[in-house]
Amino acid sequence: MSRAGQPSTHHHITDKIAQMYRAARDPQLADFRSWALAHCRKWVDFHSASWVSGCMREGRPIFHEVYTEGLKPGYWDRFLSLADADPLGPRMFASPGDSFLTSTADFPPAMVEQWMKVYDVASAISGMAADPATGVFSVVCWHRDAAMPALTQSDRQLHQQLLPHWVECLNIHRLTAALPELDNFALPGHELALIDASGQLHFAQNRVMQLLAKEFGEAPSGVFPAALMLALRSNEAGFSGSQIVATRKLTALGLWFVRLREKSCLDTLTPRELEICGLLCKGMTVKSAARQISVAPSTVDNLRSLAYRKLGVRNRTELARVMATVV
Repeated sequence: MSRAGQPSTHHHITDKIAQMYRAARDPQLADFRSWALAHCRKWVDFHSASWVSGCMREGRPIFHEVYTEGLKPGYWDRFLSLADADPLGPRMFASPGDSFLTSTADFPPAMVEQWMKVYDVASAISGMAADPATGVFSVVCWHRDAAMPALTQSDRQLHQQLLPHWVECLNIHRLTAALPELDNFALPGHELALIDASGQLHFAQNRVMQLLAKEFGEAPSGVFPAALMLALRSNEAGFSGSQIVATRKLTALGLWFVRLREKSCLDTLTPRELEICGLLCKGMTVKSAARQISVAPSTVDNLRSLAYRKLGVRNRTELARVMATVV
């Protein structure tokens, strides 16, 4: 408790972060960004805000989504037309996780006249949160107009404390919102990524880039390898490489969910051999399995022998142990 008898600032921030994670996991929440900015306004007043999401590709930011509140249309297009003169962008991308307090004095006159004054931005706090493994990032900015007091270092510190959680919560919300349409696409032992048709990453679970690197060498940050994208576009059955297996599913938003896992010995089996192994693991005899798939018992026996040899197992107990390693 503080000397005034109120909860400490640290307690307030911890509670605020916990609320963000609860909101991000709420499937009924239409837009986490709108909720998060409204939540922040309870602590810091700002007349407008922008939230840009994307991924890094070959050291350059690729912007996927631009969300603004309290700004006239055209804000982002105007910024991009002047971005080459922006001194803040390089600072943010060179120091992800830091927040920067700026005013009109920090920008070239052309940007002040053609961008900041046009959209009534007199002071701002901006910062980038990034996932170094995937290159996925968010840039969140709070703005005050000329009629409001300038934002302060105290406001900047709060922005920076919340910054690492924004990109994580936004990714959690994307996944939460998309999962209901995936049926049983998410499976144990697999890693999920959300990409667009060009292969640009919008979300990725922790081991996705590790799996890509295992198959393709050093996978480019922020994008799926071209060979994998070619296979996913041309083959609905997915991709089967030397190290990984990947399948995709189209979402209602036009994005792809890609499911990846390490390749296992089960991938050496033919579809029929795998089917036979599944039936035997359910307790069926050779004869009952033969009736189930309308083949001769001798065919099932031969397929079983081939599968056992490929998997290096000797009986059903060992087979069941191997089958349980991949869902």
